[in-house]
Amino acid sequence: MSDKPRWRAVLGWTALAVFGFGCMAAVFEGFLDDGPLDYRTFGLVAGLTAVLGSVIVAPLVAIRLARSRTAAPPPRRVVAIVAAGLIAVVLVGAWKGVIVPWAPVASGTEAACPALDRAGLSQAWPDAPRERTRDDVDHNDLGVFSYCSWTVDAETPSQKFVLLNSFVWLYEGTREGTALGWAIREYRDRNDDAVRRRTLGNVGDEGFADDGGDRLTVVARRANVLIQVEIYPSSSDAGRIAQDLVRRMAAGVSTR
Repeated sequence: MSDKPRWRAVLGWTALAVFGFGCMAAVFEGFLDDGPLDYRTFGLVAGLTAVLGSVIVAPLVAIRLARSRTAAPPPRRVVAIVAAGLIAVVLVGAWKGVIVPWAPVASGTEAACPALDRAGLSQAWPDAPRERTRDDVDHNDLGVFSYCSWTVDAETPSQKFVLLNSFVWLYEGTREGTALGWAIREYRDRNDDAVRRRTLGNVGDEGFADDGGDRLTVVARRANVLIQVEIYPSSSDAGRIAQDLVRRMAAGVSTR
């Protein structure tokens, strides 16, 4: 075999092997990921695997072909491998769902304390000698996090609650994942960690309540925004109030 056909064979088999590695990595990532596939994470995993695969496979193919008269991959085999890889990726995407680039997201949202006020905290917890002890906003690599906390003297008569915490996370995305992908993963993590979980309807895109015994927590996701309200101690009133507050806070998130 002359040098030109041999290098054609090297490139052909290497490209086919790299494509196969990329498809396998994408399918494997799909099985591991809990929830819909983030196109950015999906592509990154497949791309990195393909690059690493090419670094490993190309020399091995060159050595193998240098010792034999193996020709370039036959067209039928190329078509079969490419079709099998694409079909596998499409099936996993159809099964898990895919976060597409045009999915609606929020570019901004209210911080936790203003969002609580707009949601009707004063009406939900009237006539309480409460004090706001936290009103924090933090910008980090994943986006914007805000924290609001209200407390009341535990010895004050007739007070049903002594502490209310609210958290709002606005995920902005990274090179490894989209804003929506991060929000969905974080929501699923909290959902999995819940002690006594109850799925809620009509609370953002998805939501749940968790009765932890000493506190009642409601978490909801609206696009790439995660909202959480905690009330101490837990009670039926706490559950109703937390759910109403989170529902109104999620309804105030605008997407584009």
